[in-house]
Amino acid sequence: VRQLPEHWTIHYQELAFNIKPMSFKHTGVFPEQAANWDFIREKIRSAGRPVSVLNLFAYTGGATLAAASAGASVCHVDAARGMVTWAKENARSSGLENASIRYIVDDCKKFIRREITRGRKYDAIIMDPPSYGRGPNGEVWRFEDSIGEFVELCTQVLSDDPLFIIINSYTAGISPSVPAYILGTAVCKRFGGRVEAALPAALRGCCCPAATPAAGWEADNMAIIETRDLSFRYDEQSGLALDGVNLSIEEGSFTAVLGHNGSGKSTFAKHLNAILLPTGGTVWVGGIDTKEESRLFDIRKTAGMVFQNPDNQIVANVVEEDVAFACENMGLPPAEIRSRVDEALSAVGMTEFARHAPHLLSGGQKQRIAIAGVLAMRPRCIVMDEPTAMLDPSGREEVIAAVRKLNRETGMTVVLITHHMDEAALADRVIVMKGGKVALDGTPRQVFSQVERMEELSLTAPQTVLLLRELNRDGAGLSLEALSPEECADQILKYLGA
Repeated sequence: VRQLPEHWTIHYQELAFNIKPMSFKHTGVFPEQAANWDFIREKIRSAGRPVSVLNLFAYTGGATLAAASAGASVCHVDAARGMVTWAKENARSSGLENASIRYIVDDCKKFIRREITRGRKYDAIIMDPPSYGRGPNGEVWRFEDSIGEFVELCTQVLSDDPLFIIINSYTAGISPSVPAYILGTAVCKRFGGRVEAALPAALRGCCCPAATPAAGWEADNMAIIETRDLSFRYDEQSGLALDGVNLSIEEGSFTAVLGHNGSGKSTFAKHLNAILLPTGGTVWVGGIDTKEESRLFDIRKTAGMVFQNPDNQIVANVVEEDVAFACENMGLPPAEIRSRVDEALSAVGMTEFARHAPHLLSGGQKQRIAIAGVLAMRPRCIVMDEPTAMLDPSGREEVIAAVRKLNRETGMTVVLITHHMDEAALADRVIVMKGGKVALDGTPRQVFSQVERMEELSLTAPQTVLLLRELNRDGAGLSLEALSPEECADQILKYLGA
């Protein structure tokens, strides 16, 4: 019989855990919690703002590491000094020793009361309370008797715009509906959002045989499109065109998706309109699972699609008739169709061409007509798959100007698939794909300032960033976050001392 080593290290993605068998039959990690770690990281990364996390009864810090690796500042609280020391070792092994983690050895209930007095607030709370225990003064903790009051207490340290709460429980005989009810009563009434019992199984589609993850609350983050573990292959012989894509796209945002040929960006776009259905994982559009065949019409009313070649999307011989085509198929009354056609043509600046023949228009004008045809359906989101790829610079400028106007003035969500860096630089968010996976995700400044990483992904940065990098090679020390020509010029003038 092979003897177990005294300790060893295991890895989950970039996280490392130091394992050692304990007398109470623990090893220092609960691997079934990996689904929670994925959920935590996805919520933090997609928040688009600094996030503070409170991890209570934090044990050896799996959730702490997940949150910190996603960029959150974390307060890690556990009453056992040995567990906190172990958590620090795990952070060091994961390369997170310098991450923003505050380690506290304290009774969790007393710590929360002090935080309330201090006025500290957190955007997310994770807790893994014991089934039974005693406080420092002999106070008895029983999960079934104490969890309600404790959650009520914790709501007092939530920020005004919280992201999520996760309650884990290994208490036998307690249904996940119990903490779910508590979260619904204590949190939803104040912040809205939704509660999921048996998290993470309900959210992640996984099985947690060793645990009973109890419940979780997450805010309504106004995500109009959400993908969880999205994978897709075109046939059994081919590899994965999409591989574990987890993204959340906020309503009203302008998101650009970049990638070289074969990166998966167009395949991803076709999932947002249910043209393609996942091989694995889930896509929600306006809260509807795209695999629900009976909801296909609702999905396509929510997210309209504009393709690369407008000639493939124009079906009528007169512009206004083409724009009216989808509305007629929706069975709308003539007066409503007329109103929508006029509104859509006005939105893309093509009113004066209403009676023209589409085949006599320029490429940019045709693409604007295709956009108008989608707008007439009044979708909440418009997905554009390389709409400027076949256009000259003038046509590209027309189309992008129309798209930006729609986003700014109507609040319509825009997902733009493109290979033009200058187009992506105009978005609120840039997602870079490679090999069917998300390689980079952030604001245009965050993404394009990583010039070397972009080159590794077979992409380039906008010309302004490349110019500043060349000057930096001569010691200029300029910021690479200047994307527009005006910002670039300002940087250079400062450098020259003008």
